[in-house]
Amino acid sequence: MQRNSKIFELSVSILLFCFAGYLIHVANATGLPASDGMASMDFPRAIFVAIMLLLLYVIVTSILWFMKHPRSAETGEKVPMMKKKAVLTFLFICIYAALWKVIGFSISTFVFFTVESHMLDNKRPLRVALIIALVTTVLMLLIFGTLFKVQFPEPILELIRGY
Repeated sequence: MQRNSKIFELSVSILLFCFAGYLIHVANATGLPASDGMASMDFPRAIFVAIMLLLLYVIVTSILWFMKHPRSAETGEKVPMMKKKAVLTFLFICIYAALWKVIGFSISTFVFFTVESHMLDNKRPLRVALIIALVTTVLMLLIFGTLFKVQFPEPILELIRGY
């Protein structure tokens, strides 16, 4: 079972590493120049670099683990490196980001964390997944929206508010 978890961890880490690299490219290509301090994409770029460094650590430690444990103890067969959960998680992240402009950051974040939390542990009751999603969404809005003054796309909430 630990091997399956390591495969999932490695697969998702590689996919997220590539995605973060792409987002750094986007930040470099679309940032506004600095007028009196930080450029518009300096903070996101720094966050993506930090994420990539952490993911690189996870990737290297996972590869070292696989080198130390090359075969599955149960069957002696090699286990495939890409698992269905890893691919689904990556697809969910892409759909989640795409839905920001359609249904808004808050709703898409809540739905993403509900689905992902339940998928990662399908024995977890749905109400617990909903609570995790609600707490995560509220924390993200408080930290990034209030503390860092990040403007999130919220088309449905803006439609309801009338502006």
